[in-house]
Amino acid sequence: MACRKQFQKILQKQGIKFQLNTKVLSASKDDGSGKIKVEMEEVKANKKTSMDVDVVLVAVGRRPVTTGLNLEKV
Repeated sequence: MACRKQFQKILQKQGIKFQLNTKVLSASKDDGSGKIKVEMEEVKANKKTSMDVDVVLVAVGRRPVTTGLNLEKV
């Protein structure tokens, strides 16, 4: 099992929820409760949902930036 999957399992046991393959549409903080309302959409199902949370960690994939590196000549 990959290290990331084991780490995810550990975090899930601690009560952290993961929303994979999900696009965040908006996030706004409610000053009264201190919660953050996150509007999101599942990428594959086009299903919109919302969730009130204490903390938000957003991680996105990476794409190489190769413009201007003249890789054709390498």
